[in-house]
Amino acid sequence: MSATLDTELLYNYFSKGFRNLCGKLEIGGHAYSIEDTYLDDDVENYVQASVAKAVAIHRSEAIGDILVFLTGQEEIDLAINELNQKLVNNKPYKALPLHGKLFEDEIKDIFEKIPNKRIDNIESFQWLEPPCASNLQEANQTLIWLNALDDQDKLTDLGQNMAHLSIDPKLTAMLYKAKELQCLSQILIIAGMLTVSQNIWWRGKGHEAKRMAIAARRNFSHESGDHMTLLIVYWQWRDFGDDKKKEQYDWCRNHFVNAKSLKLANDFIEEISKQMDHEMTIDKDLNQDLIHRILQCLTAGFFQHLAVSNGPLRAGYRVISAFSSTSTKPLIARVSQMSALSINDQMPQYILYNELVNLNGINYITTLSKLDPDWLHSVSQQWQDTVQISCLHRIAYESFTFTEFTVAVIRAVVGKRNCKLNMINEAIQGVIEANYNDTELTIWCQKSNLDSAKKTIKDMAEKEKQKLSDEQEEIQIVGRTRIVMGNGGECKMILVENEFIRIILGSGLSKNGDNFIEKINAETSDLNPRVMCTSKSE
Repeated sequence: MSATLDTELLYNYFSKGFRNLCGKLEIGGHAYSIEDTYLDDDVENYVQASVAKAVAIHRSEAIGDILVFLTGQEEIDLAINELNQKLVNNKPYKALPLHGKLFEDEIKDIFEKIPNKRIDNIESFQWLEPPCASNLQEANQTLIWLNALDDQDKLTDLGQNMAHLSIDPKLTAMLYKAKELQCLSQILIIAGMLTVSQNIWWRGKGHEAKRMAIAARRNFSHESGDHMTLLIVYWQWRDFGDDKKKEQYDWCRNHFVNAKSLKLANDFIEEISKQMDHEMTIDKDLNQDLIHRILQCLTAGFFQHLAVSNGPLRAGYRVISAFSSTSTKPLIARVSQMSALSINDQMPQYILYNELVNLNGINYITTLSKLDPDWLHSVSQQWQDTVQISCLHRIAYESFTFTEFTVAVIRAVVGKRNCKLNMINEAIQGVIEANYNDTELTIWCQKSNLDSAKKTIKDMAEKEKQKLSDEQEEIQIVGRTRIVMGNGGECKMILVENEFIRIILGSGLSKNGDNFIEKINAETSDLNPRVMCTSKSE
């Protein structure tokens, strides 16, 4: 047994099965050292020396395994070639590579095949350290919704394919849907890019570098979202071919793309395409039909990663989960400013996302693409019933834009520096946004609340208009030039230097101060707009 083995854990586990008759025997303080034998002299080529030593052991010692450690794949391949040349006519042997870039069929030659045993009921299986029961149930339910398990919890054909590929089941479901819709090459690329999607981009340091990074991403961004954007990035990277490594690296640096991540994605694509016996093709004709087929494949794998818009981009998305939550509040997540949807100033009503992450207490959804809700009718009916797909339109926010209000009224409604926004959002059970450039006030809320929200905003606007009609306000434009705003935010007049509509007298007036104010107001009563004179108390 290993010296680091948790004997207490194993003892407790097996004691339950053997009616507490399981014993344990510990022998402490006895160590077996590893003997090191060094060559007498330094060698010029340690790879050749390693091969020579392995050949000598093979010829002189009993049957067994010899493990040779080298620094990388290239040296391993050189050593195997040289070993095959030296032992071409010798007794039987096998020289096998062992490194991180082997394909699955190569790994099978190295390790013994495990017994063909299966666990039929994972929830009743006696784990050494059992996972959380709720996590097991969610994982099992997810596989059922993906059509990987049947009613008897047995693997379906798709489930067998998932076990064979040994990747995220959602990716496998997406890939086999692509095989059906004849867009497997494109989906293989997207699947590979999704495995490294959090590390594809880098922004550099400094304001200028960040500005250039955003500009580079804008050039790649596709109107449908981030998945198609990742596909475009890979295509442009592959244009250089395997024989132009330096050009590829320079391209990545100039476009703020992580070269190592693209290489990892490419390794994934090559390995999975080989396992699926698929020959990759590069067809860059992104017509609308192909885009729809690609997005349908994404839906087949990631339909459980559904989110519904809360209106404007800053309000984020409501994440739709089929699993019960202890919180009664909906889960809201923001969209990264670096998403293609943000860059293109788009806010689709329904989207699919790759990951939900929490950064500093704020939820974010990453790698988004817009979704046609009709595509959800092709996925698990049980899942559709659980999340009540037929009621999604009630959750989705609809908008209404007021264009009849003046800038002054809009400012009065939302308050200085938008200080009233939170109060209004709560009142209308939605979101409000002011656009001063286009003189628009837009509200978003669920359809059932939209009429009530419109009435609330109209009532607020009428009250603010009335307030504005009862007072005149000077608004500075440039220098000492001011606009006098009157009824309903209407511009009454323009004042330049040394022109005023109000005289404010400070404290410390003489006893005749009040008489002076009354006299000024009386003499200016016929002016339009009227000049008002008031005293200012301390």
